[in-house]
Order: sequence, then structure tokens, then C-alpha cells
Amino acid sequence: MKNKHETAVCAAALAAIALFAFWHAIARGESREFTLTAAFSDGSRISYAVETTERFLGPALRERGLIEGEAGEEGFEIVSVAGQSADASKGEGWRLYKGEDELEGDIDRVRLRGGDAYILSFTSPMIEEGLALANSCTDCA
Repeated sequence: MKNKHETAVCAAALAAIALFAFWHAIARGESREFTLTAAFSDGSRISYAVETTERFLGPALRERGLIEGEAGEEGFEIVSVAGQSADASKGEGWRLYKGEDELEGDIDRVRLRGGDAYILSFTSPMIEEGLALANSCTDCA
């Protein structure tokens, strides 16, 4: 009787381990779809529908060849988006938004959720100056 009980317990344990391994493999490989819109220096925009099994935004965009950059002190620093480079020595760069909210920090730590929409927007001192002038215009109606 004891051997049958031990056999049943071992079989149940092995089944639980196999089920956990199967679930874990599926969860890791779960496909996520999201949208990236690249807003370029000339004002044009291109949207990309991205499907990936990556869990974080940075690796998903590098996997598709949509961003290039290098590891920096504060995480991955984006140098180019969809072929347009930003020159940091001129104060140019890329800002990341989710909806209308700017996301700060490392793009490699932005967790993907299906259906999310992101914007990578080119920025430079000239663009910032133009926005400040436009926002301060009192006779522009």
C-alpha cells in the first residue's frame, strides 16, 4: 500500500513539474503586439505595427532594427530611430512617449503589454526653441 501511495505522489509531482515547465515556456514565448510611431525632425511620422515575444520595449525594437544605440550610464541610449540619427553633441535626441505621457529612464526596462502605443520623437534645441516661441505667442490667434 505504501509503494502505491509513493508512486502516486511521485507521479503527481512529476506532472506538476511538467505542467509548470510547459506554462513557463508558453509565458516566456507569448506574443505581444504594439505600435511604435517615429516622429522625425522634418515633422513626418511613420507608424510600425510590431509583434514580438520580447518582454521589454528596447530589445523588441532592436530585434526589428528600428532603434540603434549603446549602453550608457543610465541604460540604453538611443542614437537612431528608423535610420534617422540624433547628434548628442548638438543637443539632439529621442524622447519616448506612451500615449501623451513621456517615459523617462531606460527603454530596456519598459515592460510591453499587448495593444500599447509608443512614440519616439526626435528633439533638438531648435525644436524646443520653436515650441517655446509658439507657446509664448500672445497675438497668434
